[in-house]
Amino acid sequence: MEMKVVFQKTHGWYLSLPNQFQVVLYMVTGTYLKKRVGVSHFLLTQFEYVAIFWKRCLVSFQFQIFLNYNIWRNVLIAMIYHTINISLIPPLDVAKRALKLVTPYAQLGSEFNIANNDAIHITLYYTEFPAANIKKLLVELKTILKKEKPIRLIFNKIRHDQEYLSLDFERSERIANLHMHILKTLNPYREGHLRDKYLPNSLELLKLPKMNQQIALTWGHPYVAEKFIPHITLLKFDTPLKSATIEKESLKWDLKSIICDQIVVYEQKPQQKPYQIIAKFKLH
Repeated sequence: MEMKVVFQKTHGWYLSLPNQFQVVLYMVTGTYLKKRVGVSHFLLTQFEYVAIFWKRCLVSFQFQIFLNYNIWRNVLIAMIYHTINISLIPPLDVAKRALKLVTPYAQLGSEFNIANNDAIHITLYYTEFPAANIKKLLVELKTILKKEKPIRLIFNKIRHDQEYLSLDFERSERIANLHMHILKTLNPYREGHLRDKYLPNSLELLKLPKMNQQIALTWGHPYVAEKFIPHITLLKFDTPLKSATIEKESLKWDLKSIICDQIVVYEQKPQQKPYQIIAKFKLH
């Protein structure tokens, strides 16, 4: 029997249960999460997450690894936490100029390639939050931004290293204060959660400088707070060799400043690409 058919049957079986049995199954799974996975609370509030859980089990696992604790933990954690990206959105003419700059080199990069993605943005805070806290987070963010006016960013340089090509802007007092206000207000909604790559003693974390490690453990990301640099990522190179094929003299940017009057919140749920816009805030 094909896995798709198995999943459909499982899906239908769950929905056919009396309500009280659905609740019991929900609570039993929640108790398991608390004891075995180590999360502080159970956040699967919709059947959507239960369906994703069973689908992943049926499609992705082979029987010999079915009882592997780490695999189950990773699947469950991915369902419980959603990735949130709070970003300033540049004007359309800036987006067009950035696209024109990077298009000749589009084949050199993969992720964050704006030649294939119209979501050009300047990230203010990027991390994972418990799914149950996202609505509260949006309410807090709306309060923060009520009195915020459009922000002028001064162009600093084109950053071209072995990994990224980006437009960097000056870290003005205004943008730094807004960034820190957002961090301090929303960070408690993480409830201490860290992405696996930033867990204490993880290889990814230990590769970072000491200050970045501490920032990651405190705020959920290593390049915020003191290490925050406003920027628009143009390309993430596939390899350092591809980065080296670009002559820096060919990279030119003639806008001395840009004005951003909108903040957007992107959300990525499990098994969902690309990010979805879940909120927009206009700066007046």
